[in-house]
Amino acid sequence: MSCEMYATPAQNKRHLCDLLTRLLAEAKDPADTFEDVPFDFRYHTPKKTHAFPEHWKMTPQRREMLDAARERSDAAEMQRLGTGQVVEGRGVIELMLAGGGGQARSAERVPVMAAAGGRPASSSSADKRAGARPRATPR
Repeated sequence: MSCEMYATPAQNKRHLCDLLTRLLAEAKDPADTFEDVPFDFRYHTPKKTHAFPEHWKMTPQRREMLDAARERSDAAEMQRLGTGQVVEGRGVIELMLAGGGGQARSAERVPVMAAAGGRPASSSSADKRAGARPRATPR
């Protein structure tokens, strides 16, 4: 808010402070109930509220049924874990980090023949049909 009705800034500030005080007092006055002010509801659309379906609500019977289903699921999971049908990722990672899984991978290694230039020889059938020659390394 600003005011330039008076010659000095202090007088303008004082006028604004008095104006604000009167506005607040008028707003807090309980005598005016605004019954004489007409309301125009043509542009107001009521907010739609949706009713929550009764059959979705949690009942004690439904809770018992869900708890029993969870217990059956947990028991089946523990049985699969006990028979080794479930791979536990953390145990496999710890085994590999400890070095226990390295021997199994060393047996899977396959030697690769190198062509001239130090690159592996191409063995795809598309290269053989096209008569491609191995690329020489840049010097």
